[in-house]
Amino acid sequence: MFGRRKRQPVAPDQNAVVDRALCISAVAMLGAIASGVDEGTMDAGQAGEYLKESHRWLIREQLTAALSIQERALLAKAVSDWTERDALGASWRSEALGVLLWALSALDEIPPYDERFERLPSFVPLLAPTADFRRTAKLRSAEDIGRARDLAERWHGRARTRQLGEGDDPQVERVDLDADVTAAAVERHYALNWLCGYASDWDSVPTDT
Repeated sequence: MFGRRKRQPVAPDQNAVVDRALCISAVAMLGAIASGVDEGTMDAGQAGEYLKESHRWLIREQLTAALSIQERALLAKAVSDWTERDALGASWRSEALGVLLWALSALDEIPPYDERFERLPSFVPLLAPTADFRRTAKLRSAEDIGRARDLAERWHGRARTRQLGEGDDPQVERVDLDADVTAAAVERHYALNWLCGYASDWDSVPTDT
């Protein structure tokens, strides 16, 4: 009996990457707002208006079908009902968003793993028309994305063992492996594996190292 041929990864096309970046941007924004409500720096009523406007924007820009199941569940809740874990997870999704923006050539480079992406909202037309963003996006080559994925996997592997100084990998710098570096490595690896077609479902991307 012939064995079943192993399915080859199918990378998302440029339109799918644009949609994913825009969806994540909405979730990340609402995560920051949820944290503000929890910390008392934002009024729950104002947060609710942001949520409503996010819903309108997703519908207007035809992005609702691109939302993952988990994202739909978050957006179905009042922002004041988000848990601390919900808000923290959404906040760290900014690292995945940064990778997607880099892949779309909106950013020139991915910062070092001991630095977070900065000023991401300025690169995304959040709650605004997205036509110009779509028109100027240019997905990087599979080779460039693959190299970035390999580096992210190495960083994630080091983070899992908590032994960054062990071994000799010239592409992995020797820096203190704190919680932020670990979280950044996880999110970047996750996004890059999705970009390389390791899973079509954003909620279930494998990140084995």
